[in-house]
Amino acid sequence: GVYVFFEPNFYGNEVNATNRIFQDTTTVHSGTYECAIVPTSSFDGIIDVNLDLTGVNNAFVNFWAASAVNGTGTRPVLLYMSTSIDGGGTFSPQVQIGDSSTFTNFFTPWNNYQYVFPFATNNQADVILRVFATRGDGSGTTAKLLLDDFNFNFSTTDITPPLPFSAAATGSTQIKVAFDEPVNASA
Repeated sequence: GVYVFFEPNFYGNEVNATNRIFQDTTTVHSGTYECAIVPTSSFDGIIDVNLDLTGVNNAFVNFWAASAVNGTGTRPVLLYMSTSIDGGGTFSPQVQIGDSSTFTNFFTPWNNYQYVFPFATNNQADVILRVFATRGDGSGTTAKLLLDDFNFNFSTTDITPPLPFSAAATGSTQIKVAFDEPVNASA
């Protein structure tokens, strides 16, 4: 279906039996199935995970990912993650997982990846983790992206580095930088 929940709290923009976003058994990391996404020229895979992070700070997700052959094309899958704290109205800048050579149209080994949630998600009730898969440069078909074993957790210390979101010159030798979280003199 289009825009449907396919697992508790996991919502896909186009979930089908054998294409787009689907349950697969190609090379499962653990269990019986993995989640597969195959982007095309007319389809980018989006999985939104609804999370209530009330009382949670310094959240992160670990997950396993690999790629598998899909046809004879040369296009990799490009994988990005971002978050929303307003139920999907706006999203943080996308963070690429790996690079353009990570999820190629070959069988690649399973690797563990981590996405650290931005500081703004701390203690928020309406957080969405967006998993976005699109096709990279090349020709023909795009690789099949395989995802498995999402594990959401948190750290007792701040593990997110401050990210600058604006800068302005305040003089000929000075600049004022604003960050997405409080910083102190030792940061």
